[in-house]
Amino acid sequence: MEGHLVDPNGEETKISED
Repeated sequence: MEGHLVDPNGEETKISED
């Protein structure tokens, strides 16, 4: 599954989870 997480810095990091 593809999702996105927002880092404390405020940057959007794309993450891929099964």
